[in-house]
Amino acid sequence: NGFKYDERGGPSDLVSRGSKGWLGVLQGPMSPSTNQMRVGLAQLPCQQLDGETCRDEIHWLDSFSADGNGAGWARLSRIGSLSEESDHFLLGFATYKPLQETGYGKKFYPE
Repeated sequence: NGFKYDERGGPSDLVSRGSKGWLGVLQGPMSPSTNQMRVGLAQLPCQQLDGETCRDEIHWLDSFSADGNGAGWARLSRIGSLSEESDHFLLGFATYKPLQETGYGKKFYPE
């Protein structure tokens, strides 16, 4: 069957930025043939260019998924006893070795 884009990923945390909105962290798939995931940050509300189209709605942190590893289980938290207007956050995540769907079961990917 393979791994389907609509079966994996999603948001995990939202942190207030006061009058600047919210900052969210999420995971999303890198490929439909593996379970390799990546971590991204989203600013909400997104910045709009023409009143309808969002610019840079998700900033993917692909370096977290370097060397064929997957990244996930991301968490975002405000650090310190600072005002909600501050931009001091702690981002945590874990890496793992992805699996590949072979049609005969799953195997570690890349070999």
